[in-house]
Amino acid sequence: MKCLAILVLLCLPVCWAYTLKRAAKEEDTNMDLVQKYLENYYDLAKDVKKSVRRRDSGSVVKKIQEMQKFLGLEVTGKLDSDTLEVIRKPRCGVPDVGHFTTFPGTPKWRKTHLTYRIVNYTPDLPRDAVDSAIEKALKVWEEVTPLTFSRMYEGEADIMVSFAVGGNQFWAVRGSEVQAGYPRSIHTLGFPPTIRKIDAALSDKEKKKTYFFVEDKYWRFDENSQSMEQGFPRLIADDFPGVEPKVDAVFQAFGFFYFFSGSSQFEFDPNARMVTHISKSNSWLQC
Repeated sequence: MKCLAILVLLCLPVCWAYTLKRAAKEEDTNMDLVQKYLENYYDLAKDVKKSVRRRDSGSVVKKIQEMQKFLGLEVTGKLDSDTLEVIRKPRCGVPDVGHFTTFPGTPKWRKTHLTYRIVNYTPDLPRDAVDSAIEKALKVWEEVTPLTFSRMYEGEADIMVSFAVGGNQFWAVRGSEVQAGYPRSIHTLGFPPTIRKIDAALSDKEKKKTYFFVEDKYWRFDENSQSMEQGFPRLIADDFPGVEPKVDAVFQAFGFFYFFSGSSQFEFDPNARMVTHISKSNSWLQC
């Protein structure tokens, strides 16, 4: 028994050291993940030495607090289980915070009276409705700024209003980085020349299929063969009964397809081929 007791006592330091080493390795992995996450989505400076970016350093704590506040978590500045769970979830590559600009150099007019011209109109609204909406919007600016506006019907105005439809090119993005060789034409995927834009797309990772929805039809792309499948397009109403044929957006989660059409959201079970629930589109935002 003495030998056994001594053996157990000798093993304790070894086991304890192994546990500490494993915990330290897991902490380093978590910290690397957090640092990358904060760099990509919360503007954490990348030129700071790693030894400085510890979990207790001021810059990291501040960014963790900013992230927790943005995501509706308890603001502790610490890597608790709830925070790590959110960080590990898949997400889009667009930063949650950052400095965005449409026109580099922050240009501005050197006058307070501005002209505007409506170059063309949208087919979705009557012309008088477009005229009225733009006029009302500019009046709002006139009431709260020194600016005044007048309309031009030809020539170059300070503000040129035009309507256009985009969606004939696509990009490949990994994280927040656009991949080399993009954008490409959507016709390289196998769409006929008559298709000018895609309304929505869904990637089924398990089946290696990508669905493209265009008006009341859809195409299916095989990721393994990198080609559009034969027999398409098919009608949305035939294969997704109960879903509105005009799809604005769609994604997959929890084994369901979620279709968005106008203000409605359709939860669709692809195995049962039926809509299981209809709710408001903004239900995910808890509005």
